[in-house]
Amino acid sequence: MSSLHFCPADGWFGDPMPLWHDGVYHVYYTKMYHNKKVGWGHISSTDLVEYTEHPDPFPCGEEGTPTSTGCVYWHDGKFHAYYAGKDFTMLHSESEDGITFTYPGEICFHRPLDTYRQDRHWRDPFVFYDEGAKLFRMVFCAKGPENGTPDCFAGRIGQAVSPDLKTWECLPPMDLSGIAMTLECPEIYRDKDRWVLIYYWHETRFRTAPTPQGPWHRGSVISPDHFDFMAARHMYDGDRHLLVGWLPRRNCDCQERIWGGNMLFPRELRMEDGNPKTQFAREINRVFSVRYEKIGVDTFEFCNDGWTVSENKLFASSPEGGTMAWVPDLPDSCLIRMKLSFSDLNGQALILLGTHVGTKDSPVTENGYQIMIDPAERLIRLRKHYVWDQRNDIAVIPYSFGEDRTISLEILRHDGILEVGVDGEQTLVSRLLSDAHGGLALSVQDTSVCISDLLVHIED
Repeated sequence: MSSLHFCPADGWFGDPMPLWHDGVYHVYYTKMYHNKKVGWGHISSTDLVEYTEHPDPFPCGEEGTPTSTGCVYWHDGKFHAYYAGKDFTMLHSESEDGITFTYPGEICFHRPLDTYRQDRHWRDPFVFYDEGAKLFRMVFCAKGPENGTPDCFAGRIGQAVSPDLKTWECLPPMDLSGIAMTLECPEIYRDKDRWVLIYYWHETRFRTAPTPQGPWHRGSVISPDHFDFMAARHMYDGDRHLLVGWLPRRNCDCQERIWGGNMLFPRELRMEDGNPKTQFAREINRVFSVRYEKIGVDTFEFCNDGWTVSENKLFASSPEGGTMAWVPDLPDSCLIRMKLSFSDLNGQALILLGTHVGTKDSPVTENGYQIMIDPAERLIRLRKHYVWDQRNDIAVIPYSFGEDRTISLEILRHDGILEVGVDGEQTLVSRLLSDAHGGLALSVQDTSVCISDLLVHIED
């Protein structure tokens, strides 16, 4: 099956637990079944393009099996699964093949009464090895012991240590408090000379530290993939760090979010000066390997004056108004690449998906979408097309232009899901509930823009 936006047939994709081992990319995930029960699912791939869906690794709902996110760690010839159990315990199961795990899980430790709050926030364990201390470490989502205080940001990262993955000692939570109600799906990994912490609170966030116990510092960028790239975790394949996240469901083009959805295309993750940056995994070029010849700078129709074509570039000039160009045929599944260079940062550029000739009174369909690049406000917005009624932002991310005033975009549209890569550093993701069938349009308002390197690719 295609790796683009996987979702199981009998439920929904949730928090991923990726693991690379022996040339295979495993993605375990928290699975919400259509009957609302929660368990684990499992897919694997050797190339991040074609995936095999395996039987669920645990029987859903059985005693001692997962009901929330955990992790799978490979060591000494076995796959080790860790997850929270009932009565506030951490459980451990094993597998020889990574497909079927033992159950009920063995208890690693119970929640200490003096250092952790007695509520439901006790879950999402992640295990890693600390070479310096010669110990296995576990981090997990928890809350501090304080009760009855006005501070609602009581989230903590719990921790435990083990010499052998079987005997565990639960420690007091990390000294990282007052920043979140819950720090979900925490993960710690080593990247060169520093340690990286990933956790989820409204978005997948990052911090760095000199040791695996902190102190944890945030950079100027805390989340490269923003609001709808949910509860991501990371794996290392010996060559690159890869980040796997998921996109929630919605019933409307609004701020509503429903738990469970689709896996998003994996990101290549890198840390630069303490800041995370992501871009589509290079395998995207294998998925979209065919150039779509019907769209190029010489195929656009110009709706009004202000456009010129030269040297495979489109130039739009509208310093005090707007101008638009369009092509009527855009494949539903495609990858669009382009660069936009602004003469100044006072105007806007819009990329319209789902345009139609329509009528004089309604030249574009209300079912389409706008990707609005707004340099003055330092934002990239996603909105529905609208004729007269105001539409709220469906998604929005921050963006500041460099000295060259150029932005590079990769726009991935597939099966009603939109992923926009920006400068190979960050992404905007969302659902397109109207699916935006139709053409592609470019609109420039109150500035001049050069559009270059315009390419559209489709699946082979």
